[in-house]
Amino acid sequence: MSEDVDLIIKDGKHLETIVASYFQALSYYVDSNLKWIEDKEDSSGKVDILELDVLAKIFDASFVRTTLIECKRGCTFNDIFKFSGVAKLVAADINLLIGQSHDILELKSVGEKIDIQVKSPEELFLSISDEQNQKMILFYSSNSVSNAFFDKETIRTHASVSGRFSANEQKVYNSIRGFMAELIGKIWRESNLIEQSIQIKTLLDTHPDFVRAIARQLQIKPGNKSSEFYMNQNLLCQAAGFLVLKIRVSYVICAVNCAITLGNGVLLPLDKISDVSFVNVVNLLRKDLVLTSKIPLFLQELIYIFGGMVSLIDNDLENIAKYMKSTVPEIRAMIFLLKQLFQLSETRIQWGFVEDMDVLSLKYIPTPLKGVGIANRERLGYSVLGFCFAEQWKRSLDIYNL
Repeated sequence: MSEDVDLIIKDGKHLETIVASYFQALSYYVDSNLKWIEDKEDSSGKVDILELDVLAKIFDASFVRTTLIECKRGCTFNDIFKFSGVAKLVAADINLLIGQSHDILELKSVGEKIDIQVKSPEELFLSISDEQNQKMILFYSSNSVSNAFFDKETIRTHASVSGRFSANEQKVYNSIRGFMAELIGKIWRESNLIEQSIQIKTLLDTHPDFVRAIARQLQIKPGNKSSEFYMNQNLLCQAAGFLVLKIRVSYVICAVNCAITLGNGVLLPLDKISDVSFVNVVNLLRKDLVLTSKIPLFLQELIYIFGGMVSLIDNDLENIAKYMKSTVPEIRAMIFLLKQLFQLSETRIQWGFVEDMDVLSLKYIPTPLKGVGIANRERLGYSVLGFCFAEQWKRSLDIYNL
């Protein structure tokens, strides 16, 4: 994996990954690669109507502030006007267009008139501190790896017949992409938090035990193992597991948003939610909004910086607290709160952590992300002695050529 972020922008996707990592480094909670997807008129599939590159949020005990970011390598006036329409739909607090253009000054002038800030990538990085730059590098590595979990060419290279899918594998891949389309193509655009929570719950209910279902469809033997076992055996199962994790995180983030909204005097009709577990989660989160508001960033950094895991021996917890500018008691309190949230959910959803060999980790963390967590600790000068599978996890990164 590269030790630096290459700021020579290769293509639009590269720019999006860099910008997402930048905002994560500035302590925003980031969703990226969101789409507006609808069914084709002839029912032959789905079509992308529009794409949102980055939706970045600041969570505070008294508010949630949203920034919508569009990334354009080779930005045109057509791009800014199209973005203006998307911005009206999303209604974020701040609209930001990051683009490369010979007409950047005129684009800025147009942007001022339609409430869009326009910046070049170079401008964006002018004010970043050395500490934030280091954090951006760490996020960039994990974002590059996690994006590859769903990359068709990467998965196909390691399919049963190297370089191409069997008919069954293609069917499974389509199933995973269809499930993912529901998350990145519909849920984000529901501004009503109650409806959003219902959609997330429906998504979980309609895909129970998703990884094991995929493993059964792929006829992976033996057929009685855990989801994590199958994720380690097969890249399609790994993609399915990471998708389940992303949906679970969305469930928690929606609950955090509801708790902050209610805590600041806005009425939400929780009685319309039939999912008693979600209502219990929201009510628990309302008891300490200061701690609750820190949950999104904690989850983001735990997963993408530290591989979704904590060693219960050595000094790992102290190092994580130091990195997050927190304290060990506060980190313990957030982990305990998350455990409570998971316990309040229905057991068939299988929320939770798993503890093995003195390592506590979120369920459904792909092994390569654990490898990123080990590599990031080493970059930061932190001990990895508490992770007995550290070298094995790092080797799992080899197929990504990053």
